[in-house]
Amino acid sequence: MRYLIILALVWTGCTQAETNKAIDYLMSEPVSLFDWGVYKAGKKLDSVEVVGRFPYQGGRAWYDWGESKLVLTGIFRGNATQKDCGNHLKSLKYKLIMLEAVRLGKEADASKATINNFFSHEGGYSLERRPDGTGKGIAEITRIEAVFYNQKDELVTECSKPFLSNLIQSI
Repeated sequence: MRYLIILALVWTGCTQAETNKAIDYLMSEPVSLFDWGVYKAGKKLDSVEVVGRFPYQGGRAWYDWGESKLVLTGIFRGNATQKDCGNHLKSLKYKLIMLEAVRLGKEADASKATINNFFSHEGGYSLERRPDGTGKGIAEITRIEAVFYNQKDELVTECSKPFLSNLIQSI
């Protein structure tokens, strides 16, 4: 009986499910806080509710390596003018920073805090090595833009501005 118990213990210790090679690969690839931040910014752009004359279709976040800029893009549907574009761009930015603006009371501080929150992880990681001013540094290289497409998916108009500025430019 003793041998059967030992054999059972050895057998259960030796048998284990074989891991999937795809899972092994994915588990060995790191995700940087930069990747995580761009992902979170994109998710936020998709989830905000922008109210305006033209329907909001969602958004995306991406990094323009040629210009060294983080780009936050809101996509709208309709035949908008440049003035409409500017108004919707302001509304989009406000919706992105609204929670931080209420908490901090200042739009400029809220803009920096919002970007900083995208590039943070609440999962218990230590921020001891994070340089001071990281959120401000990222906010300074961030551009927010609104693009409008007609029903045929043709680009109608687009406008953008630095995230920390109120100056809107047509693209």
